[in-house]
Amino acid sequence: MVALGVFSFRNLFLDVGILFSFGIIGYFFKRYHFTLVSFMIGLFLGRQIDNEVYRFVALFGNDPWAVFKRPITVGFIILIIVTLTFWVRGLLKKRAQDSLQND
Repeated sequence: MVALGVFSFRNLFLDVGILFSFGIIGYFFKRYHFTLVSFMIGLFLGRQIDNEVYRFVALFGNDPWAVFKRPITVGFIILIIVTLTFWVRGLLKKRAQDSLQND
């Protein structure tokens, strides 16, 4: 019924193929417990990311390490490492407390 509605909108079988392909993608997302948010971010921000990659290549050439020579990038990397360290440490503490309470 949905395929008939999709086909009747523009009379293109391509639209029916797109419908079924998104249905298959949705099935695998549900089966493997992917979140819809990650798909939406990739779908809507994909073109912008491509544009930024082109801009990066225009600015820095083919040297991907050129970004890490900037102090703001180093600061962000340090902040990310510290944040992840505290997050993992909190998870390990919680797991240790849970195992002590279960014993």
